[in-house]
Amino acid sequence: MMSFGHILFLSILLFEYGNSGDILRSGDRWVSVKGGTLVSSKGTFEAGFFRAAGTESWFLGIWYKNVAERTYVWVGNREEEPLHSSNGTLEVVDDQLVIRDNSKPVWFATRRRESSSSSTTTAVAQLLENGNLVLKDVNNDNPEDFFWQSFDEPTDTILPEMKLVWNYQNWYLTSWRAFDDPRPGNFFFGFITPQYPVLAIWYNDFLLYRSGPWNGYKFIGAPPLFRLEWKNQHISYLLINTTTTSPDYTRVQLDNDGSVRHYTWNQRVKKWDQQWSLSPDQCELHRTCYGNAYCRVGSSSPACECIPGFEFSSMNTAVMPNLTRPSPSQNNGLGDCTCTAYSMSISLETDNWSCITWSGDLLDLRSYSDEGLDLYVRTAGKKKSKTGLIVGTCVCILVVLALLALFCYWRRKKTREIERERATTAASSIEIMMPRERENLIEADQLSAPMDFAMIVNATDNFSQEIGHGGFGYVYKGVLASGEEIAVKKLSQLSKQGLDEFRTEVRSISRLRHLNIVRLYGWSVYKEEKLLIYEYLVNGSLERHLFGGGELNWETRFHIIKGVAQGLAYIEEGGYDLILHRDLKPDNILLDRYMTPKISDFGLARMCARSEKEVFTQHTAGTHGYVSPESLLHGIFSSASDVFSFGVIVLEIVNGKMNRSFSSSIGYLLGYAWNKYNEGNWSEIIDEKIRQDCVESWQVLRCIEVGLLCSQYFARDRPKISLVVAQLQQETIEIQKPKRPAFYPIDHEGKSGIPSSSNFKGESSTSTSCTVNGYTFSEIDAR
Repeated sequence: MMSFGHILFLSILLFEYGNSGDILRSGDRWVSVKGGTLVSSKGTFEAGFFRAAGTESWFLGIWYKNVAERTYVWVGNREEEPLHSSNGTLEVVDDQLVIRDNSKPVWFATRRRESSSSSTTTAVAQLLENGNLVLKDVNNDNPEDFFWQSFDEPTDTILPEMKLVWNYQNWYLTSWRAFDDPRPGNFFFGFITPQYPVLAIWYNDFLLYRSGPWNGYKFIGAPPLFRLEWKNQHISYLLINTTTTSPDYTRVQLDNDGSVRHYTWNQRVKKWDQQWSLSPDQCELHRTCYGNAYCRVGSSSPACECIPGFEFSSMNTAVMPNLTRPSPSQNNGLGDCTCTAYSMSISLETDNWSCITWSGDLLDLRSYSDEGLDLYVRTAGKKKSKTGLIVGTCVCILVVLALLALFCYWRRKKTREIERERATTAASSIEIMMPRERENLIEADQLSAPMDFAMIVNATDNFSQEIGHGGFGYVYKGVLASGEEIAVKKLSQLSKQGLDEFRTEVRSISRLRHLNIVRLYGWSVYKEEKLLIYEYLVNGSLERHLFGGGELNWETRFHIIKGVAQGLAYIEEGGYDLILHRDLKPDNILLDRYMTPKISDFGLARMCARSEKEVFTQHTAGTHGYVSPESLLHGIFSSASDVFSFGVIVLEIVNGKMNRSFSSSIGYLLGYAWNKYNEGNWSEIIDEKIRQDCVESWQVLRCIEVGLLCSQYFARDRPKISLVVAQLQQETIEIQKPKRPAFYPIDHEGKSGIPSSSNFKGESSTSTSCTVNGYTFSEIDAR
């Protein structure tokens, strides 16, 4: 019969080393190397110490209790100092789960979070029915408040309800070192990149395998066993996808050979059935092919093939190329020159399709026939043979040389043409200047400069905008590069104005600088073409406004009369030489935007020294109706001849009708005006359009008297133009009574209004004259 002491000793041994349950409290030491274990509430899992055959150490582990074939799903102290003593125990000490070796701690499960239930807690260790060993408050079963749990430190196995977490760094499965050695091995399994995840297997630091991306319900290339859950942009979970029909015992294990296998327990035959194995084939191994090539599984062995084509090629691929991805793209990467490829993939965050791009070499491409995502690749192009490259290069070089030779030939030819044009222009420039001017360069510099013919062609848009024409040729509008508008007078080859007249106009008008003289910008001679470039006057000629239906009030008419008188006084009395215009008429008086008159068209002008009072020509020049009697009958021109033309113009401005086309019983406008003035009815001479507005004005009567005085038959009876300017400016200056004007048909005594030639010659015989050979006669019709 046993004594009380023996019974007490056996009770203590049973309490310390033979007890079992699912909870280990502070002070309990019965879970030990000597045999005590924790058993889950329904007896599915058991936790305790075991000794592997391949090592002399003891390990804390969790295994299936009712499976005859011992199957470990978690090992605790596999990375710490080995436990060799037979006195090892598992205890709860100061809210920590500790393995002691003869009272020396060799492994800790440290409290990681505080309980939300109360400030005072009592920590216990408990083995849950799902195989999770937890450290928790004895009164709190909320998983969110567990201080520590074995599911947060996975070893080589994933159980249902267990999560592999991505939280800045991965939680991996780590294989056993050998089938009988639970210490950490060389293989790792997990998933990478939380937003576009893929499964991966590593051998140490070398990436051995990558699955296809998550397509919303499975990883491409892997069975639909796993599911993913998204928590936020930094945390996501990988779980075993279980259903109500799943076997009671199921697990995914990373074996020590690097294969990931899915097992379920077959209760009928009492063994584990392998459902699938993630053993990478040759195409699934990392870097099986070089960059920018894809692996295709053949009948005998896998083959690496280069990506064909020059454009984006659509490939049905299961494996995304690179591990590092930029942010999702909004334009499929087509606008990014560094983009190598792009694809559309399901985002775990939004559960929507989004675009991802890659740059650099593409690795781990694999072609699938029944699943995968379209990968669009920008390729470098097809490889061409060296022969074609050489031939193409030679042809390109020959073409370039031929084009270069043609360009040089064209450039040389163009240069010669330009030189010939410049030589022609230079020769014409010398021809334009008179011998006296060629000798006196200072005086020659006063001439307007010759202008480039091509520049004038561009300015006039190849002479496309005609603004006037006459017997001399045509006038075109143009715009210089500076923006200044010009009028280009292009002399016709059929014009009676030859080189002499052209030269005369250049030489005469180039010297004139006056408000009432049209400005000559320059001239150009190219081959048979002769151009005069004037300032552009927007209101055209006086003739168009007087006889073309224009409306001119008296103030404007008087302003024009005074301006023409001032311009005529300048050209005849204000310069070094005497300039005789010889063709003064309304058509040769142009108006600017302010209706300021400017005398133009000096093609028939003559230049004489001040000592030469008259110019004698063998032929008449000018326009009928404006030519003085001495010029018409005897070819004698003087400053008084231009005064006569001015007098006719003044009367035309007052009356509004043209002298030579005036219809009256007493002849031309001159006779009509003289008759009305002599009768005292001078107001009837005024244009009916303005008669009521200016009948009281002294200016009108003064202009009529000036017009009649300037158009006197004899040159000696006509006033100096400078006196006319003064008489038009001031009413107080006396003016003599005019006599009968020239071309008055019949006087009161029945005699002709044209004196005999003997009288005319007698007047001019005392004058000094010079002879000028040749002539030009203006057209009778208005231009």
